[in-house]
Amino acid sequence: MKISRRELMRHAIRAAICVPLVGSFLQHETIRPKQKATPFTPLAGQMVISPEDDALLEDLENRNFRYFWEQANPDTGVVRDRCNVLKPDKSSLGSIAALGFGLTALCIGEKRKYVSRPEAEGRVLNSLRFLWKKMP
Repeated sequence: MKISRRELMRHAIRAAICVPLVGSFLQHETIRPKQKATPFTPLAGQMVISPEDDALLEDLENRNFRYFWEQANPDTGVVRDRCNVLKPDKSSLGSIAALGFGLTALCIGEKRKYVSRPEAEGRVLNSLRFLWKKMP
């Protein structure tokens, strides 16, 4: 028996529609008791992160924040997608995705006291104004 492509597509679409329905039916049929996740509790006197590791993480976080602070256009908030530390890069190629990461970095930077609250708020407001009023 030979089946046409059109018939094959019909069967595939019907199967694709049924899969979520069957999955939800099976999920309701097998009721499992909910298991509570146990929170992590270190042993008495045990250090979770060493001071050296904590210093490394702090330095890494600061450097990541600095990238988003320094590579963002202060007027639009658009962050460059790439940065070359070996030679000056004059391109202004950025993206909205990088702008989103930049907004997150601003929250972290203000919380960690890398920048003041008014500086962070100013950048956030400039970014949102650009997206709302000027972005095509």
